[in-house]
Amino acid sequence: MRVLTWNVYGNPKALNLGLTYLSRLAASEEVLACFQELPRPLPPSLEPGRLSMQGLAAAPALAEKRVLFVYSRGISRVNLWPSANDRLQIVELRLGSGAALFAAGLHAIDRRNYTVAEVRGAYAALTRRALDERWRDGTPLLLLGDFNAWPDLPELAHRACIFGVSAGYEHRAGFDSFFGRKSPPLFRVEPAPGPLGSPLGTYFDPNDSAWRDLDHIYVSRSLLPAARAERLVSIGQVSLLTRYGRPSKNEASDHLPVEARVALA
Repeated sequence: MRVLTWNVYGNPKALNLGLTYLSRLAASEEVLACFQELPRPLPPSLEPGRLSMQGLAAAPALAEKRVLFVYSRGISRVNLWPSANDRLQIVELRLGSGAALFAAGLHAIDRRNYTVAEVRGAYAALTRRALDERWRDGTPLLLLGDFNAWPDLPELAHRACIFGVSAGYEHRAGFDSFFGRKSPPLFRVEPAPGPLGSPLGTYFDPNDSAWRDLDHIYVSRSLLPAARAERLVSIGQVSLLTRYGRPSKNEASDHLPVEARVALA
């Protein structure tokens, strides 16, 4: 199964590019994508009839157009839970094989307007609580999106927050959270390193001229062994970078997409 997350920066070009790419993939394999920061209004290409012609379907977008799930037509949606703040959407899906899958899409609060670390940590803890209230441990889970945080920050890595860790912590079984639940860790699918000179993250911060890894795919333990990820710098013949090697906001987005391959029984 192919999984994609992409903050499309409100650019219809990027969203249509992503949908076209998914349509090609869906001809031969199951696909699931989470788009964030959608164009307003949503483009005609997202009308149910047009999506169906491309072999795709979509869950209803959140009210503020922050998160949208798109998946291949052979996947059926069992349940859908939007969050109160329109930044987290959780879907329960049934794959063509009959396997169950929980997927959670997130567009986390940004660092420019939420500068206090404790506020971001509280938001992350509430996000994890919302996820734990819906997810049945034992069912495979994907958590993907624009987290507006790099992987080693406490809001992502701490057990009281998202509790998303690197594969090196695979031995961890879980810890009681501040809400009294035992939350198992989620594991980041580490993007494979690209050739020399490749982007070192998904977003280039112009304020300090540095790459930041803000977009991630986390999986539950059962999905980790076979999961592989990469940052995409082109889709088909379309480059997602400028000639200076930065994300192309005009042609695509200020974020690069992350793609993963996962295997479900």
